[in-house]
Amino acid sequence: MAIWCVCFCGMQWRAIGQLCDIPFGTLYSLFARWTRLGLWRRLLNRLIQAWRLACGDTADPSAVILDSRSCQSAPTCFTCGFDGGKKIKGIKVHLAVDKYGFPLAIHVSPASIHDTKGIVPVLHQLAGRGFKGTALGDLSYRGQRLSKRRSASPSNPAPVVTAEPSFRKEFASSARWPGLAAIPFSGF
Repeated sequence: MAIWCVCFCGMQWRAIGQLCDIPFGTLYSLFARWTRLGLWRRLLNRLIQAWRLACGDTADPSAVILDSRSCQSAPTCFTCGFDGGKKIKGIKVHLAVDKYGFPLAIHVSPASIHDTKGIVPVLHQLAGRGFKGTALGDLSYRGQRLSKRRSASPSNPAPVVTAEPSFRKEFASSARWPGLAAIPFSGF
């Protein structure tokens, strides 16, 4: 409960140690050890799978949604860049989520990195989890940059970024989802 208070409420390690009579060094070393062992990641994956099964879906998603967001950041927190399209100096968060919005893969880069370059580590994380399905993204995720990166991969030289015409005809032309493209994904 003490670690939850630190992570969720933003309480300091020394303060929570005073409140619960557990030395802060013990609390922090447990937190650091569990992080190194991947306990938090496994716990999140298990909760996501339980949620999906409770909703009547399969444990693993058949499609993911790719997107990125540029955020302002302090100059000391990460290597900053400038996103010229959004006029933001800071970082860019690239992520893949399932249909419920649960994060499946996350990567942080400087804001000056284009989406087709920044999404590559996210695709690697998805491939490491064994995901084989469709990745949905806006039109910034198609093009020659990602195709060249995909063809340069020694494990699988087939291009990953080929928008499915039937999907684009059905969904991308509608006013509800303008500019949406489907990307077949079979590992990276």
